[in-house]
Amino acid sequence: MLQDRIRPTIASDALPSNSIWGRIAGDDSFVIVHDDFARFDATTLLTEGGIIIVESGSAAANLATTALGVVRMTTQAADNDAVNYVMGQNVAGIGKFYAGHRFAWEAYISPVQIAAADLFIGVAQEALGADGLIADADTLADVDFVGFSTLVATPTVLNAKYNTASGGGITTVKTAVQTMVAASWYKLGAYCDGERVTFYLNGTPITGCAIEHPILITATNFPDGEEMTLYAGIKSTASTAVSLDIDWARLAYEK
Repeated sequence: MLQDRIRPTIASDALPSNSIWGRIAGDDSFVIVHDDFARFDATTLLTEGGIIIVESGSAAANLATTALGVVRMTTQAADNDAVNYVMGQNVAGIGKFYAGHRFAWEAYISPVQIAAADLFIGVAQEALGADGLIADADTLADVDFVGFSTLVATPTVLNAKYNTASGGGITTVKTAVQTMVAASWYKLGAYCDGERVTFYLNGTPITGCAIEHPILITATNFPDGEEMTLYAGIKSTASTAVSLDIDWARLAYEK
């Protein structure tokens, strides 16, 4: 359904991964939310399927398009300034991990800068602000989440993690899932079959994990039963503006 959005500079593998979405294609028991950023309002920061939250500065300074259907979110040139895309209206969650119900998400992103930046892509609890997922200390916040991150201490190292707020601490599924390269494109996602969750990089399940993977949703500190929505955010870690490009984001949950 996205062929008309493909730009000459972006490869054909930019489409949603069949390894995830082929499992639910044509299944009317799912609610699917898809945002391809073909249209957005730079004044209200509303996109087709969500909203972009800026910590400071004007909308015009924080949001731009680099090509049809690609939105670029840019922080201010200030330490700890953040920008966050939130699927939906950031009031309630869209789906959750719970027994017997499938849940999936994926996003196609490109960090324009790697150094001096913290990054999070994944699902997390609703109603978080621009910097609600990444603390000013350049650590992941103690909130409900399942996703991928890079932090400035090792800015090229992409990690897969999950957490339950006020639980037993953040759990690392795998360190060094990918060595991130600035201005390169990545598909990051996960699929839950109603019992276990599999993390995906570029349409392929990650391997060599530190814990059992796919992950039981009943595993210690996994945020099963918590309302969540999809987030893609970037935070500056110095007096430098940093940007994140998003081509599309998709989330589906079984009713």
